[in-house]
Amino acid sequence: MDFPLKRIWKGLFEALTPSDVYGNEEHQFKVGDYYEDFEKYGIIVSVTKDGRHGIIINLEEHETQWCSDEEAERTKGVSTRATSTDNGLQNTLQVMNIVHWQTNYLAFKDVIIGSDNIIWYIPSINELNLLTDKNTLDAVNSGLVSRGAKPIFVSGQMEKAFWSSTETSEKDAVCTLNFEKCDFSYKQKWNHREYYDFETYIGDRPKNKRAYVRSFAKF
Repeated sequence: MDFPLKRIWKGLFEALTPSDVYGNEEHQFKVGDYYEDFEKYGIIVSVTKDGRHGIIINLEEHETQWCSDEEAERTKGVSTRATSTDNGLQNTLQVMNIVHWQTNYLAFKDVIIGSDNIIWYIPSINELNLLTDKNTLDAVNSGLVSRGAKPIFVSGQMEKAFWSSTETSEKDAVCTLNFEKCDFSYKQKWNHREYYDFETYIGDRPKNKRAYVRSFAKF
């Protein structure tokens, strides 16, 4: 399928900071609120200081490989160039430049294209890392459950990992945000933080292993 990639690249920075919130120009949003316009809907994970713009997370999640076994083997030693730790939209565009990306890059099946920009994209590792803040995670989980969706992670679960769009190795590793049950008092240090009876940490995972995906969108 031929997508208007030149138009998407041209609209990249407009997509990051759109001038209008459709139908909600005066509303001030907060993390955990439900957001909807004519293109997308989800739960807010981050907002600007004025409360009018931000990032939403998809109500749906699915478990899959980052890419197929065949693609992981074929591209060993080859970078996708999706290496930004901050800009998941840019990473998603890099993957979309790969031939047959819709078939081979399974974590990107939720990517949605608008007329001249990407609506839903796979978040970078630092965008996913927003969910490691306790207040953010609580608010987002409450928002998801209020809409009949599954929470990100809750006490009692053993472990759960989420794919980011950030490639960390030309061989076979992609950055993941991991939630894992722990039965000890864990103090915050480096990139580890303790919430309830589980900890979060950033790690690498082979591209053909499985993890969960939640796409993000900007408003």
